[in-house]
Amino acid sequence: MIDRVFAFEQAREGLEYLGRGRAKGKVVVKIK
Repeated sequence: MIDRVFAFEQAREGLEYLGRGRAKGKVVVKIK
C-alpha cells in the first residue's frame, strides 16, 4: 500500500514525513 507520493523536488519533505512515523504504508519519491 502506498501512503504518499512525493515529487523528487519534495524528497526532503518525504523523508521528514517518514521520520515522524506517520506513514501507514510506503512513501514513494517520483523521479520523473
